Amino acid sequence: MAEIKINDKPLSQFGAMMLAGSYASLLTPAELKEWVFNDDPRKNGIEYIQSERPKVKERSIDLIFGIKGDTESDFLAKYNAFIGELHKSIIKLYVPDMERYYYLKYSNCTSFDNFSLKACKVAIKFIEPDPTKTE
Repeated sequence: MAEIKINDKPLSQFGAMMLAGSYASLLTPAELKEWVFNDDPRKNGIEYIQSERPKVKERSIDLIFGIKGDTESDFLAKYNAFIGELHKSIIKLYVPDMERYYYLKYSNCTSFDNFSLKACKVAIKFIEPDPTKTE
């Protein structure tokens, strides 16, 4: 079975896995950009300019990850490496189940639960600048 990757690195390299709720966030459609219109005062109503392909806005995506290490030092090394990878410019997330790449920018951590110093659950908010970009 193929594994989820960040920047071509398998999540297992970081002792990480994507948790419940993440797929729903990835599958939620992006909002459309505002329509272009003409509000000519000499005409009734507003004329909307039709587009064959409406354009989408950037969107927020919330992903939840579990990270686990065999020892406290192993966990901290994997956790720090994972967060370091997220802080790199635009990351490339590959989700094999969906056969899709997502190009995401780290925004912030929205929650963090620590289970001793060997595991954690971390929710990360990303911005997807162009939801239509796939590879």
